[in-house]
Amino acid sequence: MLSRRSFALLGTSALFSLSLAEAALAATYTVTSTSVDPAVSGSLGWAISQANANAGADTIVFDTSLAGQTITLDRMLPIISDDVTIDGSSAAGLTISGGGTYNIFFIRRDGSDSPGSMTVTISDLTLEDGRAKGGDGGPGDGSGGGGMGAGGAIFVGKNVALTASNINFVDNSARGGNGGVYDNVTGFAGGGGGGGPQRR
Repeated sequence: MLSRRSFALLGTSALFSLSLAEAALAATYTVTSTSVDPAVSGSLGWAISQANANAGADTIVFDTSLAGQTITLDRMLPIISDDVTIDGSSAAGLTISGGGTYNIFFIRRDGSDSPGSMTVTISDLTLEDGRAKGGDGGPGDGSGGGGMGAGGAIFVGKNVALTASNINFVDNSARGGNGGVYDNVTGFAGGGGGGGPQRR
């Protein structure tokens, strides 16, 4: 018969094994390229995709060769949908730019506002020229107005705990979509969308 002390030791051992298993799941991905294409190994898009697919609190770092360089988005980055730390400290002066066209980081679990919290840390980067714009309204009576623009540099969905440390926000913007087209017959048009929350 197992003593109460034996059960306690077994419980401690099980917890320790679980902690080791969780730690083993976490991985570090290194960005080595200024590309953002997820199909390019070493790109920021690739690193985010890998971190999303791997269970656990992963870390994305940047190769020292990227110090002082700019990664300019030519497409949206993958939505960040799992716990991750994005650490730019190894590439001093690195800038990530939305090019005045794209939101930079979009954070939302599983690509939706599904239940369950997640933790994201972003540090030691300049986030520049990110842009979020809501969709435009439709034509005439009964059509919707323009959509809300939200999160030029970083969009944060619900149940997300974000820590932004030593981030330089430069010229990021978020604005609502254009109002609907005026209908000469009904005399109505959808309204313009509002500018949403953002981090600049």
